[in-house]
Amino acid sequence: MYNIEEYVEECIESLVSQTFKDLEIILVDDGSNDGTYVIAEKFARSYSHVKVLTKPNGGLSSARNFGLSYAKGEYVAFIDGDDYVLPNMFELMYQSACENGSDMVMSSFMRLVEDGTLSIDLETTQQNLFSENRCIHGKEEILQKILTTMLGVLPEADIDVALNSCVWRNLYRKKILDDLSIVFKSEREYISEDIIFHLDLLPHLQIISTVCQPLYIYRFNRNSLTKKYRPDRFLKECHLYEFLMDKVSGNNLLSDIDLRLKRSFIGRVRNCILSEIYGNEVENFWRKNKNIQEIIKNEIVVEVLQDFPIHRLNLKLRVFTNMMKYNQSIGLFILGLLYKKRYLKK
Repeated sequence: MYNIEEYVEECIESLVSQTFKDLEIILVDDGSNDGTYVIAEKFARSYSHVKVLTKPNGGLSSARNFGLSYAKGEYVAFIDGDDYVLPNMFELMYQSACENGSDMVMSSFMRLVEDGTLSIDLETTQQNLFSENRCIHGKEEILQKILTTMLGVLPEADIDVALNSCVWRNLYRKKILDDLSIVFKSEREYISEDIIFHLDLLPHLQIISTVCQPLYIYRFNRNSLTKKYRPDRFLKECHLYEFLMDKVSGNNLLSDIDLRLKRSFIGRVRNCILSEIYGNEVENFWRKNKNIQEIIKNEIVVEVLQDFPIHRLNLKLRVFTNMMKYNQSIGLFILGLLYKKRYLKK
């Protein structure tokens, strides 16, 4: 938890109100300087199974790792302090874990947008994985059905992410994390610490079960760590892409993995360009255009686009990606403005 006094009470209330009572709730305050800690401490005084830990600010991953080191339960979950969960989340997920002997349980989720509207996430409607409660057995099936789709989609896909890799909607067997010494890498080094966490973990699992009900409410906030404009975002995306390519290239159990990672990277680069256009509120048009030129002329981007089958993308993405490939920064700027409404829904 870090400076989320506006939302944290709703989050904690949703945890102490769970129908499953055998819970240990660990609240980690990551050096907040607002009222977050005071709110958390109020719950700790009222509920014996709530514990508040404090630490100097170190970022989301360090807070998760800190809390994990104190957790004693058979399973662990990682809830973001500005989100909340439905009252039966852990009852249903633990029931699934016990019935299937699961190493990991995944739930569907909903987005809460800024006007208060709840919407089912696109992956829920487009992924067969959450059409009903399922159980995935064995390393090969887990890598094919879960990890492959977390890492990327094929060029023909209309969405950039087929399966959200965020940990907050999942339950994990703690003994496996402990035995493998799996922790979160810093989001200050890698822009998507959750995908790396799953890349380290999933090849070692035997059973993953899914709960089809959307049990987690993800609060979409354009000013959050993952949405706000960050000047270093593009370079971190390049760093992540190279890390993932090095980690998984040549793995025959991950079908079309090089192509999927390239498709994912192109989508991330597109979002960096869109962020420059209307997320960057400091610089003028010419400086933004210069930033876009630096992005599309980057050697990693050039190399990825050189042999990527752009013709397999849908028309809208094909036009945008061809402009990236042929250094049409002004065209990208104009097209990006037309994309604004869709981008703000991401």
